[in-house]
Amino acid sequence: MRDDMTNDTGRWLPNEGDHDLEIINMQEATSKQGNSKYVIDFASADNPEDVLQQNLTNIPGKRWLLRQLLEAVGIKPEKNKEGKKIYDWETDDVIGKTITAQIVHDKTPFIGRDGNEIVIPKAKVIKFKKLTIQE
Repeated sequence: MRDDMTNDTGRWLPNEGDHDLEIINMQEATSKQGNSKYVIDFASADNPEDVLQQNLTNIPGKRWLLRQLLEAVGIKPEKNKEGKKIYDWETDDVIGKTITAQIVHDKTPFIGRDGNEIVIPKAKVIKFKKLTIQE
């Protein structure tokens, strides 16, 4: 049996706070509820072996974090005749870019196979911003 496990991600739990992350992969997907989303793999700028996967929704009215990511990599919206912000981009425009992400630990409990409640902290990005280089 041959399995390509190149893009499998581990359970990296960075400290809470700001981290510089490189976007190594971004794919369109559909959630279990049938909603449009993006699955994004980030690698730590300090240690590329540390990989973090996040889902960003693409549901109108709820995609503020996706807009932050686009603007953090330098993709600016254009305003159309009606004054709406239109982002013209492809996933290839984002992959390979490095941004700063604010990370918190999500401690949402779930029920394990044995019926007991389990809490395993997971990294959750709550904000993206443009990478700033300190001199």
